[in-house]
Amino acid sequence: MTKKNILFIFSLACLVVVLAVALTHLQQVGTFLTWIGDIFTPIILGLCMAFVLNVIMSTIEKYLLFWLDRFKKPIWQTVKRAIGIILTFVVVAGFVYLVALVIIPAVTEFIDIAVKELPVFFEKGYNWLIAFLAKNDIEFEFIDIGGKIKWTELVNKVIEWLNLSTDRVVSVTTGIFSTIFDLILALILSIYVLASKERIRRFFHRLMKAILPSKNVKWIEKVSKLTYDSFASFITGQFTEAIVLGLLCFFGMLIFKFPLASVVSVVIGITALIPIFGAWIGGAVGTLFILMYDPVKAFFFIIFLVGLQQIETNIIYPKIVGDSIGLPGLIVLACVTVGGGLGGVAGLLISVPVTSVVYTLIKEFVDVTLEKKRLEKERLLALEAERAATEEQAATHEASVGEASAETPASDTPAN
Repeated sequence: MTKKNILFIFSLACLVVVLAVALTHLQQVGTFLTWIGDIFTPIILGLCMAFVLNVIMSTIEKYLLFWLDRFKKPIWQTVKRAIGIILTFVVVAGFVYLVALVIIPAVTEFIDIAVKELPVFFEKGYNWLIAFLAKNDIEFEFIDIGGKIKWTELVNKVIEWLNLSTDRVVSVTTGIFSTIFDLILALILSIYVLASKERIRRFFHRLMKAILPSKNVKWIEKVSKLTYDSFASFITGQFTEAIVLGLLCFFGMLIFKFPLASVVSVVIGITALIPIFGAWIGGAVGTLFILMYDPVKAFFFIIFLVGLQQIETNIIYPKIVGDSIGLPGLIVLACVTVGGGLGGVAGLLISVPVTSVVYTLIKEFVDVTLEKKRLEKERLLALEAERAATEEQAATHEASVGEASAETPASDTPAN
């Protein structure tokens, strides 16, 4: 048995032992993975932020700061990168400011309407609930036979729940501060990544060249570039699709005179960043907003939203996002459905670009394989034609030799 086989068997045995221990201690493994995830959350979040911000920064450097490339000194590239980072955050802050500028007055209007309409809305809902319980002979713990709420028991129950949930409140408060701290660390990390992305790329390139064959390094870098292009195209297409859908919703609501057009359109545009299903979530929130204003218009808004969603699902999304990443619309819809079922919101966000990478690699493999088969077939046909020509030439030569042999005796025979 060779040394290579012994090493393979040893590695396989170690893997089996690790899997067996993990399966018998699932709770401890889950706790360990959660702990690891909490540690690496700021790093992962910072890398994701850097990736998204890099799409904006690269566009700014390519179309606005290209004139700095004429200066050859390294200091000018540092200046270009610093200006690019600053402008990137200015663009992001400006986008947030515009959204707030549109949505805050609308939210204020909605709150005023809610304050006026909520008591009537709750009274109608309460009367409907009492009638429903009485009609179906259903007893509820905090409503007596006469339909009056037992406020004392209800308040005691709420106090009891609050006493029991003290640990829950502490946990939520700790989680909020932890999330804020993680966001600050992630933001700092993303700035460092953006500032030195070329240096990081060179480091990993040299590291792979040191430990991997050259062929594997080229393949990994190729897949990495393909992955970046797919995610960048997806982000660009998704933002474009969200803006188009938000504008269509806004103008449609103005045409049909629906209330709260600005706030509902902004909500739908923001939630549309989630592929396919995001606009439905925003539409549900918008329906609740309009329901507080006018239930009849909320009903017609649902009809309008269904029509808009058909346009978005069948035309806008497959064309804008699907074409930007090179995927057919049917595959986009299928991968979003599967990704959302497997990974929730995260699955929805990464399913399309990941599928684009896999689709491109499979398509490339199929094209290369078919091209090899075509070349092999042409080579075999050429060899067959060459062999046939050789055989034909040999047969012609033998025939000519045979004819010459048959004529030679007749000419050499002496005359009587």
